[in-house]
Amino acid sequence: MTVFFRVLLISVTFVALSTHATTRFISGFVTSQAITIPDVDLAQNKNVVTRITGKLGGSSMGTKSPSFIATKLGENSFLAQVDAGQHKKGVFFKINSDSQIVATAARYCSLSECQNRNLSIDDERSTIASSQATPGYGIFDLTITLLGNLAFNKNTAQSSTYNDSPSSRAVDGNTDGIESNKSVSHTKKQKGAWWMVNLGGTKFIEQIRIFNRTDCCKNRLSNYRVSISDNSNFVVYQQDFKFYPNPKQIIDLGIQHVKGRYVKIQLLDTNFLSLAEVQVIGSSIYLTGFH
Repeated sequence: MTVFFRVLLISVTFVALSTHATTRFISGFVTSQAITIPDVDLAQNKNVVTRITGKLGGSSMGTKSPSFIATKLGENSFLAQVDAGQHKKGVFFKINSDSQIVATAARYCSLSECQNRNLSIDDERSTIASSQATPGYGIFDLTITLLGNLAFNKNTAQSSTYNDSPSSRAVDGNTDGIESNKSVSHTKKQKGAWWMVNLGGTKFIEQIRIFNRTDCCKNRLSNYRVSISDNSNFVVYQQDFKFYPNPKQIIDLGIQHVKGRYVKIQLLDTNFLSLAEVQVIGSSIYLTGFH
């Protein structure tokens, strides 16, 4: 019996697009063996994956290697799928909190049955290919585009400070909502209490994530306004919220392409304002087609 050993070579490089927008290139096949993406910090929420493109290959794909734009299924789970002949074929993959990418499953279905939907993990099974010559389907030559948390460790301010809980705690990278763990900002009880972060210049803002206090008093943050203003403090975006984040509120701004420097959260009544974390996801440049 002859046994063949195949050596899989994978290289990972990156090109910085700006201070807060980067692209990682993964050359070679991504398999069930995890590959670490360098200089990416998903555990501390400093990076957010926004777009993944690549090619689908393997001997079960025939002679073609069609390109794909991955569908985002969850926080960091994705699906690469293409129509190939009479079938839809694809690979499920994920990027875990250790910033490692791994293929988890390969599936296919007849277009007569699934043309108008995404592939499901319950569809017909295939194997995960590790090269063009191996059976099944695999993803290769990936381009991963990430946006950063623009608010991380930036200058902040708040209307007052209570219990020695400064405004900077809301941008320390820690979403822990327990006030005694010293990662929650806290104002005094006052009318229109506010918190604000200075992004350090004009940025393109895709998303705002507000993490509430979790140990108590969640409903204190149940009548508030989120606004974005430019260099001259002119308000370019404003929205009011009547329900408290439990534990977080995500505001998607990608379609609006909001451009601003200051992000402010202000109560519309009289109360304490406590924030576990505020993440402002975006870039220093305008990115298109990443949603």
